[in-house]
Order: sequence, then structure tokens, then C-alpha cells
Amino acid sequence: MSHTFLRGWLCACMALVAGTACAGQPQPAGPPELPPWALAALTIREQGASFERMSALCDQVATNTGAIALQTVVSALFSIPVQEGTDPQGPAVVFLLNDGAKGPPAEALVLALADALAFTAAVRTALGAEEQDGLLRANIPQGFDKPEKPLVILVEKKTAWVAPDAAWLEKLRSAAGEKGAAGAAKADVVLKANV
Repeated sequence: MSHTFLRGWLCACMALVAGTACAGQPQPAGPPELPPWALAALTIREQGASFERMSALCDQVATNTGAIALQTVVSALFSIPVQEGTDPQGPAVVFLLNDGAKGPPAEALVLALADALAFTAAVRTALGAEEQDGLLRANIPQGFDKPEKPLVILVEKKTAWVAPDAAWLEKLRSAAGEKGAAGAAKADVVLKANV
């Protein structure tokens, strides 16, 4: 696993956790245990408020850095555009998958949606995703010497499921259950890892 990727991902998680904790909100118990196929999971109970608090904390530390920090954290945590169609008052879960890859681990997402059509249009526009067998399929460019990362996205009425392939998508859906992201978090932001 790439130490640079892991360090960046953990820094993004910690910025989000710190921003939420500094808001003075109590942090009740987090989600249940991680499935064995996940290296780590970041659970965000309310996407919009958590990102706003993190951005405000960054602005207090250094003037006018909140917007830059927000874009950096969102880009580090989410492999797809999450501004359009997602529910800012809804939850999100980001899993790092134990896929045995030598490079950065793949990730899987469960996102609460406010507008499934807007989310689908944003993913199609940003990633060139095409529908195939009821799933949106896209490839994420990784760099000059690295192969593209495939993504499979299932968009339901109020939930988007994102995984590297259909097999991971099924694992993700069975682990999250019928509630999807909505049943994931009682605390504002929780980071759990399988150690």
C-alpha cells in the first residue's frame, strides 16, 4: 500500500474529525464493527455541516484557507463528484477496501442523495460514465504511468453505491443493509480501522 496515499487519506480524515470535534458537539458511539474486507471506514453523519465546520476551523487557523481545505479534503476522500445531487444533511460512508493491491487501496462509497437525477448527470458529465446492466460504469484516470481505476455506481432513489466492480458493490450493499448510509452513524464523524 502506498504510504503517501494513506498519509494523505488519514490527514483528510483527521481534518474532518478535528473540525467536527472543535464545534463542541458530543461524539456518541460510532458505527458497528467494520466488515473484514474493509481496511478502514470514515462515516460522516451529516455531510454539509461536517464539511462546513472543518472549513470554518481552517479559516480560524489561517485566514481564507477553508475553501481550499474543503476542496482538498473532498478530493482526497471521494473519487467522484459529490457536490451535485447528494444530500448535505445526509450521511456518507467511505470504505478503504482490503483488495490486496500494492498501490493505494480501492475505495467504496455509500452516499445519501437528495436528487438522484442530478447526481447521475454530474457523474456522467464529470467521469463520462455510461449505463450498462443497470449500473453506471466509469474509469478514473490515475496518472501517466498508472492504469485507470474502474468504478461501478448503483444509483437508487435516496442512495448511491460506488465500488470498483460489481462483486465489491454486492459486498458493500450486504454490509450496509437496507438503510444504506442512513444507518451508519450516530456520531458526526467516525473513523474506524481494522488493525
